Amino acid sequence: MINEFKRLLAINLPVNQSAFLWGPRKTGKTTLLRAQFPQSIFIDFLKTDLFFEYTKSPFLLRERLLAKEEQAAKHPVIIDEVQKVPQVLDEVHWLIENQGINFILCGSSARKLKRGQANLLGGRAWRFELFPLISKEIENLDLLRALNHGLIPVHYQQNTYQRSLRGYVQDYLKEEVLATTQISLIRPQTENTRPPRALWVPFELGRPLGAPNDAAFQTKVLRAALALLERTDGPIILDDFPEDAPASGKAENDEGWFCPINLPPPPADLEAGGGFKAAIEAEVGGLTTWYDIALRERGRTTMGLSGMTISEITNFVCAFLDGQVPDNPRQGQSLGQSLKFAVEDLKAFYREAAGAQPGQNTGREMNDWFYGGTAAGKAMYALWPIANDLAKRTDDGFMKTFANLLLIPASQKFRAEEKEA
Repeated sequence: MINEFKRLLAINLPVNQSAFLWGPRKTGKTTLLRAQFPQSIFIDFLKTDLFFEYTKSPFLLRERLLAKEEQAAKHPVIIDEVQKVPQVLDEVHWLIENQGINFILCGSSARKLKRGQANLLGGRAWRFELFPLISKEIENLDLLRALNHGLIPVHYQQNTYQRSLRGYVQDYLKEEVLATTQISLIRPQTENTRPPRALWVPFELGRPLGAPNDAAFQTKVLRAALALLERTDGPIILDDFPEDAPASGKAENDEGWFCPINLPPPPADLEAGGGFKAAIEAEVGGLTTWYDIALRERGRTTMGLSGMTISEITNFVCAFLDGQVPDNPRQGQSLGQSLKFAVEDLKAFYREAAGAQPGQNTGREMNDWFYGGTAAGKAMYALWPIANDLAKRTDDGFMKTFANLLLIPASQKFRAEEKEA
C-alpha cells in the first residue's frame, strides 16, 4: 500500500556519517529505509525477542556487528524503533568511534529518548525527518479526501478510515504528547503495571487523597502527584508520599465511634503458647452473630479471597505465630500471597461484624479499634517480624512486600514503635 507512493526524502550519507530518522508512526519510515538500503543489516525492536535480548544485554549489538564487520562496514546498520531500547545508544557510540561503523537510527519519539537522558551521540548523527505525504508524492491529489482522511499514507488510502484515524490520534496523544501521573494505594500493583509516573500514598483503600473534608491535606497530595509531571528522571517514576493522613475531624458534640460489641480484652500474655489462637477464637465467637447480621442486611461480603472458613483462617495465621511454616493451602500462588489473603479475610470479618452496629465510623476509627483493641489486631504486630524473617529465608518477594507495606497501615505502625520503646 505505502509502496504506491514515491517518497521524496533521500537519505544520502557521506562515508563515516550516521543519522537519525524521526517521524510520526505509520508515515513509512521502515519501508523507506528498506527500499533505500536493501543490503544493510536491519535490527527491528518491534520484534519482541530482539527487544528483550537487547534490553537485557545491550552489548550484544557490539558482539554481533563485530562478527559481521565486513557487511557492517559497507552499509549503514539500521536500527528501527530505537527509542524502545535506549541502552544500545552507548554501544552505537562506541562502534562509531572505534570501528567506523555507521548507523541509521529510526524511531517515532525523540522526546522519549531525551526524557530518559539517553545518549543522542553528541552531534555524530545527522537528523532526517519523514512527515506524512505531501502533494508532490500523491498522483491526482484529492483535496477533500486529504482533509478528511489526513495524509498518513494508509489512512489516505482507506475508505473506512474513521476508526483507524481515531485510534491513531488516541494512541499518539497518549504515547507522545500527554504526560500522565496517578495516585496509587497498592504499591505492588503499581510496580507491576509500571505507569510513567505514580505517587504511592500510605492511606486506607478508597481514600487516595487521605482524610475526607481536609482540603489543605488533599491539595498537598494532589500537588505532590502533579509535581511528578516536571520530573525527567524516568522513564518510570514511582515516588512515595512522606506523610500519613491526619485523623478525621469531628463535631464538638461527637464523642467518636466505639465498637459496642463486648469483646473480652486481649490477655497480656498473648505470645505465650497458643495464646493468640485462643483469644482470636473467643473474639470470633463474639462477632459471628453480628457478621451474619451484616451479611444478611448487605447481601454480600468482602471475605472469600483465601477460600478458607474463618476457623481455617485462624488456624493458618496462628500457625505462623506459633513458629510453624504451614502448608500452602492454595496451589498456583506463593505462601506470601496465601497469608495476605487470609489476613485480609480476617480483617474483613472483624470490620463487617463491627460495622453491623448502629452509628457511623471512619476508617481510621475502625482501624484504631481493630489494631488497638483486639487480639487479632495485636496478632498483626506479632506477625510483622515473622513474615519479614520468612521472606528473607525463602526469598519470597511478595511476602516481603506484604509484611512491610500491606500488613499494617502506616497510620497504625506507631503501636509497634511504642511497644519497642
